[in-house]
Amino acid sequence: MQVFKKRVTIFILTLSLMVTSCVTVKDYAVIEQNMYSGDFKNALFELESKKASLYNEKDVVLYSLDSGLLAHYDGNWIESNKNLIDAEKYMDLYYAKSITQTLSSFIINDSLVDYPGEDYENIYTNLFMALNYVHLGLYDEALVEVRRFNNKLKVMSLAYVDAIEKAKKNVANNDFHIDSTLADSTINFHNSALVRYVSMLLYRDTGDIGNAQVDKKYIDQAFLTQRQLYSFSKPSSLEDELQPFDRGLVRLNFISGTGLAPKKRAETIRFFNDDTNDYFKFEIPMMEKRNSFITSVSVFVRNANGDLVDKTKLEKIESIESIAIDTFKQKQALLYLKSLLRSVSKTTASSAIANNVDSDVSDLIRFVSAMAVEVTEKADLRTSRFFPANFWVGGITLPEDVYTIVVNYYSASGNIIETYTYNNVAVEYGRPNIMESICVK
Repeated sequence: MQVFKKRVTIFILTLSLMVTSCVTVKDYAVIEQNMYSGDFKNALFELESKKASLYNEKDVVLYSLDSGLLAHYDGNWIESNKNLIDAEKYMDLYYAKSITQTLSSFIINDSLVDYPGEDYENIYTNLFMALNYVHLGLYDEALVEVRRFNNKLKVMSLAYVDAIEKAKKNVANNDFHIDSTLADSTINFHNSALVRYVSMLLYRDTGDIGNAQVDKKYIDQAFLTQRQLYSFSKPSSLEDELQPFDRGLVRLNFISGTGLAPKKRAETIRFFNDDTNDYFKFEIPMMEKRNSFITSVSVFVRNANGDLVDKTKLEKIESIESIAIDTFKQKQALLYLKSLLRSVSKTTASSAIANNVDSDVSDLIRFVSAMAVEVTEKADLRTSRFFPANFWVGGITLPEDVYTIVVNYYSASGNIIETYTYNNVAVEYGRPNIMESICVK
């Protein structure tokens, strides 16, 4: 047994060095650099020019999400919705299939199946489609997307329940210990303050104050009942949004995205069964946050003469990065259980053969089996790279006019990280006035 362990350990160390030195990493560096510079047009151009190397035929959802988000940031609302509609269509197509595959398929690894999107990607696709419709002046269509977001959210927590329970029973039947931290499938997210905020503004500015007040109550509940996800203070500006204002004045609202949502890394689990002389290894994806230098956002409004009319500090309303990690729990639990079962299946099949031959051949079979498991068991690390990490909101009441809007993004020390200027912003009575900005630094 000790000789077998030593051989496997040496091979794993050698293979790890080889993989580290020759692994091909998909190159998003130029795209992200353009994003950091606020040049979303060139970011989208780079993505399209590198499409063949960044995405394969199993990554239709991934490409549609990435291109749809970059088009949105570039202000190409129609193209963005076209791509996001494609993403949603294929997510719906692959979603149920992915759960079935997770239960019954013993493919080499999960990255070989069609990427179905993560739960947070699926639901926030509708938010960005709603914002696209707002910018296009199609407010009824925007409210449809808001309602679809909320409907998806209602059923999301039930998606994997049966599959997880069946997988847990299968693992128990194989007498393997389950890591409760990895098999935990409880999620906390059931109400989005950001989406309710967009809905509230749309109802308010189209004259439906009753439904706007309902959305305001849902925002209050989100901060009250989901403290794990809304660990920051509720935006104080919310109390002003449904207050009546003087005739001739209009409410201008701001929505700003900052940072980038989490990426995935592989968590590798290896162990030997001393009783059977077998080696097991599997990998599962883990969500990890990406650092952002931005800790506050301020907006300055200037008139045609360049005079400062008003200013406000935006306040955080949603942490997509926290919600992404929370909603990933269910899928992660299922992937953990499936990967464990798949590794057991591969190893026990070769073990059955090894038990019926002489000892020298048996050791060789077990060694080859361990090597095959080591090479083939890989976590699926695909995820959209361009959702914001956080959203900030605020509002200013102004006379109808055309303004210049300056948005400053600050570090924790108060230094300005980035400034974006938006010219000729028309603020008009009788429609939603929602201005959106994004800074991914």
